[in-house]
Amino acid sequence: MSAPARTPSIHWQAAPTPPQAVLEAILATQTIHPAVARIAARRIPSAGEVSAWFNALREPLCNPLELHDVAIAAQRIRQAIERKEPITIFGDYDTDGITATTLMVQILTQCGANVKPFIPDRETEGYGLTPKAIERCLAQLPFPKLLITVDCGISSVAEVADLNARGIEVIVTDHHVVPEVLPPALAVVNPRIQAPKGAEGMCGCATAFTLMRVVLEGMKGIDARAFLDLVAVATIADVMTLSGENRSLVTKGLWILADPERGNPGLAALAKAQKLDLRHQRSKTLNGLSLPPLPPVDTIAFGLVPCINAASRIGRCDLAYDLLNVKRSGMECKRGEAETIDCSCAALALVEANKERRLIEQRLREVVEAQQLQPRGNLVIAAGTREEGFESGVLGIVAARLSDAYHLPAVVCCIKPDGSASGSMRSKGSWHAVEALDTIADLCEHYGGHAAAAGFALKPGAFEAFCERLPQAFSEGGNEADVKVYEEDLAEAIDELFCKDLEKLEPFGTGNPRPCFAKHFMLKEAKVIGADKTHLRLSLGSVSTSDRRTYEAFWFGAAHRAASWTPGMRLRLFFTVARDKLRMGEWKLYIEDAIPVP
Repeated sequence: MSAPARTPSIHWQAAPTPPQAVLEAILATQTIHPAVARIAARRIPSAGEVSAWFNALREPLCNPLELHDVAIAAQRIRQAIERKEPITIFGDYDTDGITATTLMVQILTQCGANVKPFIPDRETEGYGLTPKAIERCLAQLPFPKLLITVDCGISSVAEVADLNARGIEVIVTDHHVVPEVLPPALAVVNPRIQAPKGAEGMCGCATAFTLMRVVLEGMKGIDARAFLDLVAVATIADVMTLSGENRSLVTKGLWILADPERGNPGLAALAKAQKLDLRHQRSKTLNGLSLPPLPPVDTIAFGLVPCINAASRIGRCDLAYDLLNVKRSGMECKRGEAETIDCSCAALALVEANKERRLIEQRLREVVEAQQLQPRGNLVIAAGTREEGFESGVLGIVAARLSDAYHLPAVVCCIKPDGSASGSMRSKGSWHAVEALDTIADLCEHYGGHAAAAGFALKPGAFEAFCERLPQAFSEGGNEADVKVYEEDLAEAIDELFCKDLEKLEPFGTGNPRPCFAKHFMLKEAKVIGADKTHLRLSLGSVSTSDRRTYEAFWFGAAHRAASWTPGMRLRLFFTVARDKLRMGEWKLYIEDAIPVP
């Protein structure tokens, strides 16, 4: 984006001392590097949870009956299956919504249900149970006796009441922020209302999966756990915290994803089209059985998720749903037309959709840069028409870019011919996106989301008042984006044993980030790399006489930082350690910041 109005320098803060009881429990039960043990101790809630944290693959999943309204919902779904009543799964167009729709349709189909999917159009209908989406749904599909939402519906009070008036029973499954008034549904399944301990932060697909576990109780031959690869992808895509139940779900799901004989064929085809190897180099066993290796979370987040999301951003949500809905190994039910889909062609179509999305995004970024935006207090607002490039599919992406560039919350809006508007918000630090929208609810047709991200639709003529009033919601509080925490000051060598022990902390992601370290090095060489010459590849030597290794490091987008560097100078580096993405047997340092040392 264009030059930000403020660019705070990074303030590095050492991680706190780990809880002694947790650290002792780790050292007593795990053979692990002391520095890695200290990192784990800061992330594990209590000494009693050490075993479960390190053995997420073996640990049982939560008790699904503790989820709000899940028993009521499951009983009604089983009744609909037995009676062959028409069921509609009303989904969402992002990765979480598409995987949740796929999971529920495939499981219910195996149960013999009369079930059909519906996913709204992002551009013309918007997110969730909007009136336009409902009308097309009821016109397009057999009139349902039961409508089940996935990843949406928690704020749709009037819409659910309208469906009830038409003789349609509704089950809402969602995970977004809970409003003061719940929709008048038969059941509202949302982990934010009530959930098993550690499962409060599940995504929409994980919530649907947990409901299906209850539906399938007592049914032979169908195992909901076979669909955990979809749950893992959705959890990663929605940037859910990888702790508690989510850690267990993602770990188990990644193992399935890495096995082409067990995983979703569409995801495997998409990985192949993206030239991604979902198999990690290290091997593991469970109960004496060899298991496929664990794919890195960032491979899923940056390799698969953007392609799935891209389908709806260019108005072709069917591309993603049809690919994921291919029959997997062991499914005996007929999948209809979707079963005959060519996975390779469908996956390549998604890759092309993502390329098209990037072009649309780039054009809008150029338009926004030309506006030379100035923050309104602590909020950045960009707006324009669709003809100017403000297409709904990329508003959120550009809002995220703006937020990163200005280090402030950002909003990007598309103004429509009737004076209404749709938009996306990305927030930072202690500011909460949905709570900010609560203050201007009277201007909105609908809105929803999370603390860091939200979407909304404004009433005709409300945009000017929106621009005046919304910045007031960000007048208090502070931005903590410029404060970063590093785990350890490393004095010892970064050897193979240390690196392999780091992998015991996987999967890394939100709530369990890849550890950042600090260490002093001597610069041997700094080379500018990349097609646009903006990246750095460093050759580094240790300042310790006992460590004669040469380390290779990369620092993306930081070529300008090395203009005055000379070989032999000393640097204090802040960095993560990971396997090289092309040569998985080699470890590399990935720099986040560097401070020259006199």
